[in-house]
Amino acid sequence: MKKTLFFTLFLFSYFSFVYSKSSDFVIFNANELQNFEKTFFDDIDDGKLDRHTNYDAFLIASGINDEKKYINYQKDFAKLKKNLESEIKNENLTDKDEISKKILKFLHQNYLKEYKNDSSYAQNILAQKTYNALSSSILFSILASDFGISVRIVQLPTHFYVIANNQNVETTHENGFNPTDEIMKQILAGATESDKKSLNLLEAMSLLFLTRGNENFNNENFKNLKKGFYFANSPIFVNNLVGHLNNLSIEASNKKDHSKALKYVNEALKITPNDENLQNNLLLFYTLYIQDMLDKESIELDKILTIYKEGCEKTKNKTELTKNVKKLFIRKISNLADKQNYEIAKSLCDFALSNLNKDEEFDATLTEFSIKLKSNKDKDFLNQVLKLVSEKKFNEASKMCEDKLKEKGLNVDIKNDLDKILNSIQMNIKIDLYNKIVADFYSKNKDVVLKMIDEALKMIENKELDEQLQKIKKMLQDEKEV
Repeated sequence: MKKTLFFTLFLFSYFSFVYSKSSDFVIFNANELQNFEKTFFDDIDDGKLDRHTNYDAFLIASGINDEKKYINYQKDFAKLKKNLESEIKNENLTDKDEISKKILKFLHQNYLKEYKNDSSYAQNILAQKTYNALSSSILFSILASDFGISVRIVQLPTHFYVIANNQNVETTHENGFNPTDEIMKQILAGATESDKKSLNLLEAMSLLFLTRGNENFNNENFKNLKKGFYFANSPIFVNNLVGHLNNLSIEASNKKDHSKALKYVNEALKITPNDENLQNNLLLFYTLYIQDMLDKESIELDKILTIYKEGCEKTKNKTELTKNVKKLFIRKISNLADKQNYEIAKSLCDFALSNLNKDEEFDATLTEFSIKLKSNKDKDFLNQVLKLVSEKKFNEASKMCEDKLKEKGLNVDIKNDLDKILNSIQMNIKIDLYNKIVADFYSKNKDVVLKMIDEALKMIENKELDEQLQKIKKMLQDEKEV
């Protein structure tokens, strides 16, 4: 009795999160739907049909996107239902099980004439009178539901059957109502309870969107995945949708279409906001976008700032994004300095120092880069200091500056630049000590911390930092007196 359904479905997982509408997560492009389809998907957006029938849903899920055909098939379904109702009325059937048997017999006598593995759609039944386990299960369940019979469609690894009013129904056979235990063993073909998936009508119909797909990602498959997502009104298509959007974002990024790459990955994150891979890709795409902007001959700093601020808002790790962008600026400034494009290099330094989030290492490095290099000798020297600063070897860099400043006949501009660098280095050393004081506030001996504070207060003056140090010092002294 059992006939095997051979088409392969995409793997999918059920995710449990609460949302109000499918459109909160997935939206259609303007040209993806015909007007009658748009009306249908607006209706099903909240997970239920208010202005459409299950017959309409079956047609939409079957890929009917021509309005004339859609209307004609609607009429065919209306005729089918009317004839069935007439026969049930003439036979005076009221028992639900008897009605289920009648529906199955009626379908096989009038519509389900030939089993074909690929006949999963409504038009196969209506136009060719061919069917398979999925299409016959769906149509039987729609009709049974119309007569007040509770139904669930059971999906097995290679087959479907229906449970109607707690009775098993093998819809591929005219006498498939309440089959014997022996026949059920054949239907199950060794499937365990964990192999069974209980589907409602919309979930079962959503599978039709997968049967038209293939392993290649394209716009048509993407549209079908979105339609299926709306049908199920639950994220059963999440893996496929997110995977497809992720592939589209990577493809766009490889083509340096960064706006599209960000659009796709952000759409994927609307569906699975905590996906670590998507978050990493989002961070990467913003970094690559800014990298390409910096690599252009004409650098649009205002646009870079807009992209950077947007990235800080969108990514979960804006600190990492800032570090990436700072490295890009340092690389670009270094390249410009090597080419003696000092004016542009300095403008990038000033921009980065003014607009990007503060960072000790980065600010010290940029300060160094902002110096107007006058000669190759001074440039080589300053680059050595820069390297030490970027490696946070502040003491060594400070000593080099101090030794250089002792030289006689030092160029005034170089002397001023070295003073700036030295001040920046000393400030970084003071900040490091301040951070250590804060970290050791409770864990170290109070006298040791007070000594560290006195040492910090003797360093280069910084009003805001010194005020904080004085506050910490007073707190410690008060505690000692207590």
